[in-house]
Amino acid sequence: MSPEEQERKEHAVRMSESDFVEYVTSKAVEKIEERNRQRSLSRTRYITIAISALALIGVGSIAAIFNAVVSINVESALEGATSELKEDLQREIAYQQFFSVAMSIAEEERKLARSDRDAAMDLLRGIADAEQIVQRSAFAMSLERILKKFFAAHLTNEIDEVESMLEDCICSHPASIAILCNHYGQEVIGSRYPLERQPEMNVARFRRYVEAAGRNQYPELELLYNLLREFKENGLAPSKLTDDLVQSVPHLNTVDGRNFRRILRDYCDPKEWMRQPNEQGECIATVARAVVAAYPFLIEPSESDLDSEE
Repeated sequence: MSPEEQERKEHAVRMSESDFVEYVTSKAVEKIEERNRQRSLSRTRYITIAISALALIGVGSIAAIFNAVVSINVESALEGATSELKEDLQREIAYQQFFSVAMSIAEEERKLARSDRDAAMDLLRGIADAEQIVQRSAFAMSLERILKKFFAAHLTNEIDEVESMLEDCICSHPASIAILCNHYGQEVIGSRYPLERQPEMNVARFRRYVEAAGRNQYPELELLYNLLREFKENGLAPSKLTDDLVQSVPHLNTVDGRNFRRILRDYCDPKEWMRQPNEQGECIATVARAVVAAYPFLIEPSESDLDSEE
């Protein structure tokens, strides 16, 4: 996939890292200052300073800053505040931590550390029910970073927990929908069992994100996984439904059609997309090869593919 196509599939518009930090920090400061005006909390300025430091400091130092700055300044600033206000402000701080952890995890090329995984999950559990936080677009972007890393690390249990906590947030963000569509698509198609013998929740999530992908900029994923599902349920044989589905492939736009062909080709050989091919990869390959055997034209380069190679 070319850089231009990758950019299109990742985000239509993406903030720079510095703009993102400034945006998130300003939002937290605005909310804290508003509460200060409403509650007359005289020392909110300490919290603003602490939160700004948390967002602007090097991402690798987040834990140290939280312990050193927040424990000294924030607890002092919250003296005399109501329990509700304390909880709100502590969540704002946790939100800044989550943002910094998400940046750190996304930027590191090495294997995801257990400490990073645990920190991200602990922070999410603390803010998942804070509606005023999870509805922010900046939070959705940070959550996408976490989901992308969890997906790459095959953290099935963690992804399931995040999905159960933040389904509405995920379903409002196309890039996160695509991540979970691929995740649950691989889980269901890659299972040794037919759909009726798989966990109902897994199958429900698969159907949810496949359908959502089609409504949110990823029609090729909806088409691909519905085609694979039908072959899996129909004994690896084509059907009237699969005939109807493949007729939609030529109607995909250039980028979506190319992405469809690339994923289907990769799924035919686990070594193309898995570092260490396993049973799940082989199960997916069995279904994908059956699709290609029935409809070989699906992976043939289109005219636009050939033009791009020239």
